Amino acid sequence: MIFFLNFMFQFGYLDENLLKLLKKIIPIVALRKQILKFEFALFEILFSTVIIMFINSFSVKAANGLNIVFLTLKILTILTVIIIGIIRLAQGHTQNLQNSFAGNRIIYLLNIRLMM
Repeated sequence: MIFFLNFMFQFGYLDENLLKLLKKIIPIVALRKQILKFEFALFEILFSTVIIMFINSFSVKAANGLNIVFLTLKILTILTVIIIGIIRLAQGHTQNLQNSFAGNRIIYLLNIRLMM
């Protein structure tokens, strides 16, 4: 974003004062986006906890059933990711696995110690 502002300034679309002001505002906006994401995640956690407590207060049997549904969905999601990964590997998409630990000194040291 800063690169784009400098580009606009070089070609005369922004004056110097506006450029300085925008460079000060952009990090604040980015920080506000991060805060908003955190607040939404916190709200989501609290909301789901309240819903589960609400269901549990009416019927423990219904809460257990909901727990089983969520557990089943989690397992299906994990199995889906694993199966798609195996299919992609079988198709030959291994470019991200080439030299995956290159430059990692800790792995290099561990290999030396394990070999001895």
